[in-house]
Amino acid sequence: MSVFAGALTSFYHKAAIFHIEAGLRSYDLFEPFPEEAIRQMVSRITTLHFAPTKKSAKSLKKEGISKDKIYQVGNTGIDALSLLNKKALQSASKFWKSKNVNVIRGGIVLVTAHRRENHGQRLEYILDSIEVLSSKFPSHQFILPLHPNPNVKNRVCQRLSIHQNIILTEALDYPQLVYILQKAKLVLTDSGGIQEEAPTFGVPILILRHRTERMEGVKKGFAKLVGTKSSEIIKEATKVLSQGYTIDGVNPYGDGKASQKIEKIIRRFLNG
Repeated sequence: MSVFAGALTSFYHKAAIFHIEAGLRSYDLFEPFPEEAIRQMVSRITTLHFAPTKKSAKSLKKEGISKDKIYQVGNTGIDALSLLNKKALQSASKFWKSKNVNVIRGGIVLVTAHRRENHGQRLEYILDSIEVLSSKFPSHQFILPLHPNPNVKNRVCQRLSIHQNIILTEALDYPQLVYILQKAKLVLTDSGGIQEEAPTFGVPILILRHRTERMEGVKKGFAKLVGTKSSEIIKEATKVLSQGYTIDGVNPYGDGKASQKIEKIIRRFLNG
């Protein structure tokens, strides 16, 4: 909503609008909700579109946006990964040790589920899956940061707090998330950002959604779209945890230099 509010305010003041992460599309207005609709609306009034990938740039062109306004630059989220300093990661390491997380064993499964469209019955299916998997793989630790929404948070605690190898935490700060992400054997997530970050560390992702606007990771083999059906989540997670899964390749969402490219383009625009 902050993107939409900022863009609309700028439009009312006839100010230039620069949209980072432009062109992400699922073409389903309710998945992801409300981001898909907001992105499409913002694109209509944007001055410069900074698309993270070739696919997102192509989507903008298909929608009739002039190619002169579209720049494929990568995703600034990948830049952020390289900016984390040693001190921040050391602090994150201490945090996880205080939670009795054994990062050396290589049996970490990171689970995040926060999307609005996954509240209610879909969340129950996801929790069913985590319960089964935690019993099936008792030597693994399943880490689940809690969503601040009390309806979600309370339900997750009711269902999962009794399991010894499921670790429920409050919302993580960025270094804590990145530290555990790079140590994970598998990620189960409905997050868009984690879909972009995990490929940097070669961690396989099972996407707990029915549609994703980030298909590049799926096509490159970093991720698989499994939806929220318990049987499918359990089946695909079992494959990775029991057989292992090696991913080779470059992160399709950027090279860590998106911010530099954007800065140069904006300077050129302002000086033109």
